[in-house]
Amino acid sequence: MRTVQISQEEMEEQRVARFEELVTWDVQRSPDVPLDVLDLLYARELCMAVAPAGLTGPFANTAPIKDADFSMTWAKCPPGQGPGLHSHDQTTETFTCIRGRFRIYWGGDGEHEVVLDELDTCSVPPGVIRGFQNVGETDGILQVLITGGVSDMDDITMVPEYRERIRSFGEAALAGIESTGLRFDAGME
Repeated sequence: MRTVQISQEEMEEQRVARFEELVTWDVQRSPDVPLDVLDLLYARELCMAVAPAGLTGPFANTAPIKDADFSMTWAKCPPGQGPGLHSHDQTTETFTCIRGRFRIYWGGDGEHEVVLDELDTCSVPPGVIRGFQNVGETDGILQVLITGGVSDMDDITMVPEYRERIRSFGEAALAGIESTGLRFDAGME
């Protein structure tokens, strides 16, 4: 079988993601959306290291590795912070605690949970409402793998209550989030 040759330069430029050089997602830098709203929906900082080819929309970010069939993102959260209840319609979300302690919770009201210590992993299948939160005493880092061939906003839905919580911050905040394509119908028929 024929093999592929990659030069040192090509590997460094296209196949290596340096943690300290990753930047947060564009959607997290909107001037119209307050930090309290962003904290409800996302980890404080989401830095994508690996992304599928041709990724568009809010997730078409600056991942240095751009041709995988999955996405890998580092979620950085201060103590007590993490995205709220949401669902991925078609993809599996697999969490590995890299630094700190994280609570992974699931169910229509987040009634189930498991706490991950460093290097523990939890995988949540498609269609399950879930969220995560840093329950440690220092800033934490969670590796988030999205697998299943879909990495766009059409795959993610938040629970309906979050729409009204966001609206309480103003119509501009809600419009800024809705412009990304994020839906608020997780758990609805």
